[in-house]
Amino acid sequence: GSFELALDYFAHNIQLILELYDSNPYSVDFKHNLASSYSKLGSTHISLGSLERALVYFEQNIQLNRELYDANPDSVEFKHNLATSYSKLSDIYRSLGNLKRAQSFSIETIRLSQELEVHEKQKEKEIWKRTKEENTLLAYRSYIRMSPSGNFVESAQSKKNLLCRY
Repeated sequence: GSFELALDYFAHNIQLILELYDSNPYSVDFKHNLASSYSKLGSTHISLGSLERALVYFEQNIQLNRELYDANPDSVEFKHNLATSYSKLSDIYRSLGNLKRAQSFSIETIRLSQELEVHEKQKEKEIWKRTKEENTLLAYRSYIRMSPSGNFVESAQSKKNLLCRY
């Protein structure tokens, strides 16, 4: 009942998005929405046990996600979406018994996931460094406000001491 209703909804949604996409094939938003709709339709078919139909939609999804990622290689979102698409195709091919295709998609999933992990670690380092610098500056400003003498030399020496602690 509800899966069939979802299929009708997604099929109608795809028709609307296809019309928009066809009118402007260079629109990143339209392409992203179309890829997302194909993924939802594919997932619904998986839930219904219709793996061959799901495969058709996920192949369309992955084509669009590759195009988005290739055009925007620095986009973490598009890289994540592509890795997710590879993972879903790997699962479908594994379920259909095509282990060689499943393995090739798994390898791509792992490659992109490792790149995402490296990106996340770099992001964490940048946040930590920025937080450390901001805390040092806040501590220095607090000291200047609390310095009874307002003496610049005394404050500069204290800044040096504060920086040595971090």
